[in-house]
Amino acid sequence: MVERCVTLPNAPRVKRPPRRGPVSHAPSIPPSAPRTALVVDDYPAVLAWAARAFARLGWRILTATDGPEAQALFDDAANRGQPVDVLVIDLQLPAGGGVTLVRRLRERNPTLPVIALFMGSA
Repeated sequence: MVERCVTLPNAPRVKRPPRRGPVSHAPSIPPSAPRTALVVDDYPAVLAWAARAFARLGWRILTATDGPEAQALFDDAANRGQPVDVLVIDLQLPAGGGVTLVRRLRERNPTLPVIALFMGSA
């Protein structure tokens, strides 16, 4: 296999790092077991984007627009034996809800992976 690299005229050449195999620190999940993503954001477009991205990978999707709704979904999923495998959350939920929710859910599951979204103002 031949790799091609496009170099811009004034760009310095950069040496590529050596290829490595995938690294995973997450516990192994059998391929047949569907995974669950909890997406929490008060902006509908972000909920739709994240839900589509995870659904394409075959994940179950739970969506919430605030902390209390997300907490209820998290608890319900755990009670049904289908715990949340990853949390995707807007840290800027109203009243500091994003950071507070991450702390609460991490108390229940200290190894819960979190993808934190933060849209800072310019």
